Amino acid sequence: NLSAGDFEGGETEDDSRIDLPRIRRIINSNSFAETNESESVIDKWKQLGRQVTKADMERENAAKKMTRGSGLWLKESLFNHSCAPNCTWTQVGDQIFIRSSRPIKKGEELCISYTSLEKTFKEREEIFANWTGPKQGFSCVCDCCNLHRSNGNIRRLAADIHSAYNTAAENVTLRGVPMAKAAELAMPQARRKYIIDQFENIPNQQKLDVAKLYVMEGTYIKSLGDDAGALRAFEKALEIGYASRGG
Repeated sequence: NLSAGDFEGGETEDDSRIDLPRIRRIINSNSFAETNESESVIDKWKQLGRQVTKADMERENAAKKMTRGSGLWLKESLFNHSCAPNCTWTQVGDQIFIRSSRPIKKGEELCISYTSLEKTFKEREEIFANWTGPKQGFSCVCDCCNLHRSNGNIRRLAADIHSAYNTAAENVTLRGVPMAKAAELAMPQARRKYIIDQFENIPNQQKLDVAKLYVMEGTYIKSLGDDAGALRAFEKALEIGYASRGG
């Protein structure tokens, strides 16, 4: 049976009555929804040379939160969540396809992600805690979340990465600052290297945020004329991204 959260439903003497509130909770908790997160009008405007304003960014962020459609598939809804999933899903019309996104070991559980992996640990925890209703959800116990939950230093450094990356992206998009300069202004190279060293012994699957640092580092190194060094940084970003969310 699919979960309806902590909802018990109303008492009734007629077992044949359709319990609409419970059905709604089941759909909200288990359906797959297509959003606009992957489509960026802003990126297209930038390619055409159009100046992007803060209002444009706000409208796009609002649009990304809108759902284009959703569906409920009984077997597929039984997949558990992981912040380092080994499977991804694609919705085509009234069908859903789930495929492996990286090599899977024998006996390893097949998992998908219930939300965008670009969100911070704090944002994901809040989403999951209210998954079926206010304060009615779950706590993710994947290796990635357990690391952030138990290690305050790693949690703070990951939040610093997220903040710096967003600041750099905003400076590039809204103010036209060159990418290399934006990266250095948001987080100097010395700080980037320090944080990368702190994550050195952590498996790639648990440090998706660090991929953003390597993108910033590669962009900066490229501006200094070190193409080989930039390529190594970008390859490292891809390596971490593949391990964390697959290809």
